[in-house]
Amino acid sequence: MHVLRVVFRIDFPSVCTKYIDRMGTAIEILHSDDEEFWNNITATPNSQTYTGYFKSPGEEFRDLTFSPTTLSGSIEFLAGGIPGKQLLSSDPFEGMSKRLNNFFREFEVTKVARAGIRFYVSEKVIPHARDIPTSINENMHPDISKIVSAEMGKISDYAALYEGVDEDELEYRLTFGPLHKEDCDKIFQFGREADVIRFQELGYNMIYDIDLYERNFSIKELSEITKWSRSKLKKATNVVHALKQEAEG
Repeated sequence: MHVLRVVFRIDFPSVCTKYIDRMGTAIEILHSDDEEFWNNITATPNSQTYTGYFKSPGEEFRDLTFSPTTLSGSIEFLAGGIPGKQLLSSDPFEGMSKRLNNFFREFEVTKVARAGIRFYVSEKVIPHARDIPTSINENMHPDISKIVSAEMGKISDYAALYEGVDEDELEYRLTFGPLHKEDCDKIFQFGREADVIRFQELGYNMIYDIDLYERNFSIKELSEITKWSRSKLKKATNVVHALKQEAEG
Protein backbone atom coordinates (compact mmCIF):
# COMPACT_ATOMS: atom_id res chain seq x y z
CA MET A 1 0.00 0.00 0.00
CA HIS A 2 1.37 3.39 -1.04
CA VAL A 3 0.20 6.76 0.28
CA LEU A 4 -0.37 9.38 -2.41
CA ARG A 5 -1.68 12.11 -0.14
CA VAL A 6 -2.59 12.70 3.50
CA VAL A 7 -4.91 15.52 4.63
CA PHE A 8 -5.75 16.61 8.16
CA ARG A 9 -8.03 19.15 9.79
CA ILE A 10 -8.50 20.07 13.45
CA ASP A 11 -11.40 22.31 14.51
CA PHE A 12 -11.54 24.08 17.87
CA PRO A 13 -14.80 24.40 19.85
CA SER A 14 -14.42 28.19 19.78
CA VAL A 15 -11.96 30.89 18.76
CA CYS A 16 -8.46 30.35 20.12
CA THR A 17 -7.90 33.76 21.69
CA LYS A 18 -4.32 33.01 22.76
CA TYR A 19 -3.46 32.54 19.10
CA ILE A 20 -4.97 35.93 18.20
CA ASP A 21 -3.06 37.62 21.02
CA ARG A 22 0.28 36.10 19.94
CA MET A 23 0.18 35.69 16.18
CA GLY A 24 3.89 36.43 15.92
CA THR A 25 4.48 33.26 17.90
CA ALA A 26 2.40 31.36 15.33
CA ILE A 27 4.86 32.37 12.60
CA GLU A 28 7.74 31.18 14.78
CA ILE A 29 6.00 27.83 15.21
CA LEU A 30 5.51 27.49 11.46
CA HIS A 31 9.25 28.06 10.95
CA SER A 32 10.28 25.93 13.97
CA ASP A 33 14.02 26.54 13.36
CA ASP A 34 13.76 24.92 9.94
CA GLU A 35 13.73 27.59 7.24
CA GLU A 36 13.89 25.04 4.42
CA PHE A 37 10.69 23.22 5.39
CA TRP A 38 8.65 25.83 3.45
CA ASN A 39 9.23 27.67 0.19
CA ASN A 40 7.05 30.48 1.47
CA ILE A 41 4.83 31.57 4.36
CA THR A 42 1.88 33.82 3.56
CA ALA A 43 -0.46 35.85 5.74
CA THR A 44 -4.14 36.61 5.22
CA PRO A 45 -4.85 39.50 7.64
CA ASN A 46 -8.64 39.56 7.21
CA SER A 47 -9.00 35.95 8.39
CA GLN A 48 -5.97 36.06 10.72
CA THR A 49 -4.38 33.04 9.06
CA TYR A 50 -0.83 32.01 8.22
CA THR A 51 0.03 29.30 5.70
CA GLY A 52 3.32 27.58 4.98
CA TYR A 53 3.85 26.12 1.50
CA PHE A 54 6.41 23.78 0.00
CA LYS A 55 6.19 22.77 -3.64
CA SER A 56 8.58 20.64 -5.65
CA PRO A 57 6.82 19.88 -8.99
CA GLY A 58 6.55 16.18 -9.69
CA GLU A 59 7.99 15.32 -6.28
CA GLU A 60 6.14 16.71 -3.30
CA PHE A 61 3.70 19.37 -2.13
CA ARG A 62 2.78 20.26 1.43
CA ASP A 63 0.94 23.05 3.20
CA LEU A 64 -0.08 23.92 6.74
CA THR A 65 -2.54 26.65 7.77
CA PHE A 66 -3.03 28.17 11.22
CA SER A 67 -6.22 30.11 11.95
CA PRO A 68 -8.12 31.13 15.11
CA THR A 69 -10.59 28.25 14.70
CA THR A 70 -8.87 25.59 12.59
CA LEU A 71 -5.58 23.91 11.81
CA SER A 72 -5.39 22.21 8.43
CA GLY A 73 -2.83 20.89 6.00
CA SER A 74 -1.79 18.19 3.58
CA ILE A 75 1.18 16.34 2.15
CA GLU A 76 1.24 15.06 -1.44
CA PHE A 77 3.79 12.42 -2.44
CA LEU A 78 3.83 12.84 -6.21
CA ALA A 79 6.91 10.75 -7.07
CA GLY A 80 5.30 7.32 -6.81
CA GLY A 81 3.99 7.79 -3.29
CA ILE A 82 5.43 6.48 -0.04
CA PRO A 83 4.89 3.04 1.57
CA GLY A 84 2.27 3.30 4.29
CA LYS A 85 4.63 1.90 6.93
CA GLN A 86 7.08 4.77 6.25
CA LEU A 87 4.56 7.63 6.34
CA LEU A 88 4.68 8.55 10.04
CA SER A 89 8.48 8.56 10.17
CA SER A 90 8.91 10.55 6.95
CA ASP A 91 10.47 14.02 7.18
CA PRO A 92 7.33 15.81 5.88
CA PHE A 93 5.02 14.11 8.38
CA GLU A 94 7.38 14.55 11.31
CA GLY A 95 7.78 18.23 10.41
CA MET A 96 4.02 18.74 10.36
CA SER A 97 3.57 16.86 13.64
CA LYS A 98 6.20 18.97 15.39
CA ARG A 99 4.50 22.20 14.36
CA LEU A 100 1.04 21.02 15.40
CA ASN A 101 2.26 19.72 18.75
CA ASN A 102 4.04 23.03 19.39
CA PHE A 103 0.84 24.92 18.55
CA PHE A 104 -1.17 22.90 21.08
CA ARG A 105 1.36 23.45 23.84
CA GLU A 106 2.11 27.11 23.13
CA PHE A 107 -1.52 28.21 22.89
CA GLU A 108 -2.81 25.83 25.59
CA VAL A 109 -5.43 24.13 23.45
CA THR A 110 -7.39 21.76 25.71
CA LYS A 111 -10.38 20.62 23.65
CA VAL A 112 -11.10 19.72 20.04
CA ALA A 113 -14.50 19.89 18.35
CA ARG A 114 -13.41 17.69 15.45
CA ALA A 115 -10.14 16.13 14.33
CA GLY A 116 -9.77 14.19 11.12
CA ILE A 117 -7.11 12.60 8.96
CA ARG A 118 -7.72 11.49 5.38
CA PHE A 119 -5.56 9.04 3.47
CA TYR A 120 -5.47 8.70 -0.30
CA VAL A 121 -3.74 5.38 -0.92
CA SER A 122 -3.17 3.08 -3.89
CA GLU A 123 -2.71 -0.65 -4.09
CA LYS A 124 -1.85 -3.32 -6.61
CA VAL A 125 -4.81 -5.66 -7.02
CA ILE A 126 -4.91 -8.67 -9.35
CA PRO A 127 -8.56 -9.79 -9.37
CA HIS A 128 -9.23 -13.48 -9.80
CA ALA A 129 -10.43 -13.91 -13.41
CA ARG A 130 -12.10 -10.48 -13.39
CA ASP A 131 -11.11 -6.93 -14.19
CA ILE A 132 -11.31 -4.29 -11.48
CA PRO A 133 -14.61 -2.63 -12.51
CA THR A 134 -16.34 -6.01 -12.82
CA SER A 135 -14.99 -7.09 -9.44
CA ILE A 136 -16.53 -4.03 -7.76
CA ASN A 137 -19.76 -4.22 -9.73
CA GLU A 138 -20.36 -7.86 -8.82
CA ASN A 139 -20.58 -6.81 -5.18
CA MET A 140 -23.32 -4.26 -5.92
CA HIS A 141 -26.97 -5.04 -6.51
CA PRO A 142 -27.11 -6.09 -10.18
CA ASP A 143 -30.47 -4.44 -10.78
CA ILE A 144 -28.99 -1.04 -9.87
CA SER A 145 -26.35 -1.35 -12.58
CA LYS A 146 -28.98 -2.41 -15.09
CA ILE A 147 -31.07 0.67 -14.29
CA VAL A 148 -28.08 3.01 -14.53
CA SER A 149 -27.00 1.46 -17.84
CA ALA A 150 -30.49 1.64 -19.31
CA GLU A 151 -31.16 5.22 -18.27
CA MET A 152 -27.70 6.79 -18.47
CA GLY A 153 -25.69 4.67 -20.91
CA LYS A 154 -22.86 2.14 -20.76
CA ILE A 155 -20.99 2.12 -17.45
CA SER A 156 -17.24 2.61 -17.85
CA ASP A 157 -16.19 2.95 -14.21
CA TYR A 158 -17.39 1.93 -10.75
CA ALA A 159 -16.70 3.00 -7.18
CA ALA A 160 -17.94 1.92 -3.77
CA LEU A 161 -18.80 4.27 -0.89
CA TYR A 162 -19.26 3.32 2.75
CA GLU A 163 -19.85 5.52 5.80
CA GLY A 164 -20.14 4.57 9.45
CA VAL A 165 -18.69 4.70 12.96
CA ASP A 166 -16.72 2.15 15.00
CA GLU A 167 -17.06 1.12 18.65
CA ASP A 168 -14.71 3.94 19.74
CA GLU A 169 -16.88 6.56 17.98
CA LEU A 170 -14.34 7.04 15.20
CA GLU A 171 -16.35 8.01 12.15
CA TYR A 172 -15.30 7.03 8.66
CA ARG A 173 -16.03 7.57 5.00
CA LEU A 174 -14.45 5.07 2.63
CA THR A 175 -14.49 5.31 -1.15
CA PHE A 176 -12.59 2.98 -3.45
CA GLY A 177 -12.43 2.12 -7.11
CA PRO A 178 -10.12 1.75 -10.12
CA LEU A 179 -7.31 4.30 -10.46
CA HIS A 180 -7.51 6.39 -13.64
CA LYS A 181 -5.33 9.28 -14.79
CA GLU A 182 -8.52 11.39 -14.86
CA ASP A 183 -8.66 11.02 -11.06
CA CYS A 184 -5.77 13.48 -10.73
CA ASP A 185 -7.90 16.45 -9.63
CA LYS A 186 -9.77 14.28 -7.11
CA ILE A 187 -6.53 13.21 -5.45
CA PHE A 188 -4.03 16.06 -5.69
CA GLN A 189 -4.14 19.83 -5.33
CA PHE A 190 -1.20 20.43 -7.63
CA GLY A 191 -0.66 17.07 -9.28
CA ARG A 192 -0.78 16.31 -13.00
CA GLU A 193 -2.10 13.36 -14.95
CA ALA A 194 1.54 12.35 -15.39
CA ASP A 195 1.81 11.91 -11.61
CA VAL A 196 -1.10 9.45 -11.61
CA ILE A 197 0.29 7.67 -14.65
CA ARG A 198 3.51 7.17 -12.69
CA PHE A 199 1.55 5.20 -10.09
CA GLN A 200 -0.13 3.15 -12.81
CA GLU A 201 3.23 2.35 -14.38
CA LEU A 202 4.33 0.99 -11.01
CA GLY A 203 1.36 -1.40 -11.12
CA TYR A 204 -1.04 0.44 -8.79
CA ASN A 205 -4.57 0.11 -10.16
CA MET A 206 -6.85 0.84 -7.19
CA ILE A 207 -7.40 4.10 -5.30
CA TYR A 208 -8.80 4.30 -1.75
CA ASP A 209 -10.02 7.53 -0.15
CA ILE A 210 -10.23 6.88 3.61
CA ASP A 211 -11.50 9.75 5.77
CA LEU A 212 -11.36 9.15 9.56
CA TYR A 213 -12.47 11.66 12.18
CA GLU A 214 -13.50 12.10 15.81
CA ARG A 215 -15.61 14.72 17.56
CA ASN A 216 -15.55 16.49 20.92
CA PHE A 217 -12.62 15.14 22.88
CA SER A 218 -9.78 16.26 25.11
CA ILE A 219 -6.54 17.47 23.58
CA LYS A 220 -4.75 14.87 25.71
CA GLU A 221 -5.83 12.31 23.13
CA LEU A 222 -4.27 14.45 20.40
CA SER A 223 -1.24 15.73 22.27
CA GLU A 224 1.11 13.79 19.99
CA ILE A 225 -0.08 13.85 16.39
CA THR A 226 2.06 10.89 15.33
CA LYS A 227 0.69 8.68 18.12
CA TRP A 228 -2.90 9.75 17.35
CA SER A 229 -2.39 9.11 13.64
CA ARG A 230 -0.87 5.65 14.09
CA SER A 231 -4.13 3.91 14.99
CA LYS A 232 -5.92 5.62 12.07
CA LEU A 233 -3.22 4.55 9.61
CA LYS A 234 -3.42 1.00 10.96
CA LYS A 235 -7.18 0.95 10.39
CA ALA A 236 -6.72 2.23 6.83
CA THR A 237 -3.99 -0.33 6.15
CA ASN A 238 -6.12 -3.19 7.47
CA VAL A 239 -9.16 -2.38 5.32
CA VAL A 240 -7.09 -1.94 2.16
CA HIS A 241 -5.34 -5.28 2.77
CA ALA A 242 -8.65 -7.06 3.42
CA LEU A 243 -10.26 -5.58 0.28
CA LYS A 244 -7.22 -6.60 -1.77
CA GLN A 245 -7.48 -10.18 -0.55
CA GLU A 246 -11.20 -10.30 -1.32
CA ALA A 247 -10.76 -8.92 -4.84
CA GLU A 248 -7.96 -11.34 -5.64
CA GLY A 249 -10.05 -14.30 -4.46
